[in-house]
Amino acid sequence: MPLLGRSEAGTPGADDAKVPDTVISVDGLGKTYGAGEAAKVAIERIDFDVSAGEFVSIVGPSGAGKTTLLKCLTGLLEPSTGRTLFEGREIEEPPARMAIVFQDYGRSLFPWMTVSRNVELPLLDKRIEKRERRERVREALEAVGLPGTEQQFPWQLSGGMQQRVALARALAYKPDCLVMDEPFASVDAQTRFELEDLVLELRHRFGITVVFVTHDIDEAVYLSDRIVVLTRSPAQVRAILDVDLSRPRDQVTTKGHHRFGELRTELFELVQTQRPPSPAADA
Repeated sequence: MPLLGRSEAGTPGADDAKVPDTVISVDGLGKTYGAGEAAKVAIERIDFDVSAGEFVSIVGPSGAGKTTLLKCLTGLLEPSTGRTLFEGREIEEPPARMAIVFQDYGRSLFPWMTVSRNVELPLLDKRIEKRERRERVREALEAVGLPGTEQQFPWQLSGGMQQRVALARALAYKPDCLVMDEPFASVDAQTRFELEDLVLELRHRFGITVVFVTHDIDEAVYLSDRIVVLTRSPAQVRAILDVDLSRPRDQVTTKGHHRFGELRTELFELVQTQRPPSPAADA
């Protein structure tokens, strides 16, 4: 069995712990910065769940609090109210089986370390033998299409290749859940399409749950099973949109389908909403 521990069909390997049906639960989450008159409410109240193996995107207007939500969701920031559960346990610090990929790959990769060392870095605290670490690095780089780059440095690679290295580092960690914060915002359009398809392939191959923050409406529709739409700040959940497009997906057929256009229009209209729904609207 590959050391990454997932089968080609996208189901957990026999040596993996059982993953609960609900991987993430966001329960009444709120975040306020500062206190008194200087207090700023970034998130008012957010509730949603993410099921095992699901691809959920989070979208909303600029400044809606998407990154704040992500930081609370991953244990990087303490919420002011409410809580987030990961695999049934309240998140108080970054969970061991959750990996994060950020937008700025240039800052998340260490330029003085080789590609191999960058991918291996999170494994050093897991008491994994050196031979297994090297094998995980090799498999992860092959999975993202970068075999043979182990001894190169990040600055020798293109932006898209650097983001693939960041993905490889996350895969080598064997996560149950991959959280991505606008990971393709800094690359050109063609590279972005290639990376989108790569993430879909990796998600299917390794059975990883994905939470994906993006500004791009087309990207959210193309990738997702469901889309959580936030209101303007202070953020609430405006709607949760089911994406009923068939899989597998490809850039031409999927985006050319009339249903893709309908979902894109619906999501665009939701994102443009200026205020959260009134309580009466939910009655």
